[in-house]
Amino acid sequence: MTAPKKNKREYQEHRVAESLNKEWGYVRIGLYVLSRKFGHENISDIHLIFPRDPKYPGHNKDPRSVKSLGMLARAYFTGPNSSIYDLQSPKRSLREMRNYEDYREVDSDREMEQGGQALVFEAGNYPHTRPKAFVPSNKFHVWILGPLLLNDRPYGSLLLELTGPLRRDRVFRKIVLHSSTYSEGAANFIPGYTTRAPDMQWEDYVVETYTRRLQGVTPVSLPPGALRWEWTVETVSANVTAARAIKMSG
Repeated sequence: MTAPKKNKREYQEHRVAESLNKEWGYVRIGLYVLSRKFGHENISDIHLIFPRDPKYPGHNKDPRSVKSLGMLARAYFTGPNSSIYDLQSPKRSLREMRNYEDYREVDSDREMEQGGQALVFEAGNYPHTRPKAFVPSNKFHVWILGPLLLNDRPYGSLLLELTGPLRRDRVFRKIVLHSSTYSEGAANFIPGYTTRAPDMQWEDYVVETYTRRLQGVTPVSLPPGALRWEWTVETVSANVTAARAIKMSG
């Protein structure tokens, strides 16, 4: 039996289309704790894979710019220098969510270095304001979704507010690491259209919900002997194909 011949022209057209579709970007952010004794200790990495599409707030037609991300399509956190492909089970089960909600208990295998899902928003824009009311911002909110353990303490989620350019300049920037009791995963973070009150616009409901989430956070205590939490950009690339962006996170 003769094997079917591969369509060489179709393959070449696919390669050409893939090479032209360079509308994706990748950013890897390192979260550190600084102490006099140990210096900078990398405790987690955050991976952002995002499309540069006009429907996303913060769209910038300059392929060299990654200053505006809007709401990202894919975001994960891992242990230091780990890959998103090392994640065994990034999502939390209903049992894990309920154990934290009812008893503030988190399984020992849910240390932060084990990784999980994350969400990223550009502060000052969606969902803080209506999507059409875009205003450029230099702040980003990174939500590390749990439940998880950090330094043997249970948290529903962690929030980082990053201020500064997303470029690899090898600068460590100080941050305040916040904790939240939110523990219901990425799917429930932004309320659905059908859950709003009949007399409320969905955009207003999103803003109201997100504002309550921000109001409910509290600072995370530093480990003994530590001076501050810091972050830096480990890797950044724009104007790449989707396949290349995913490969960079592995």
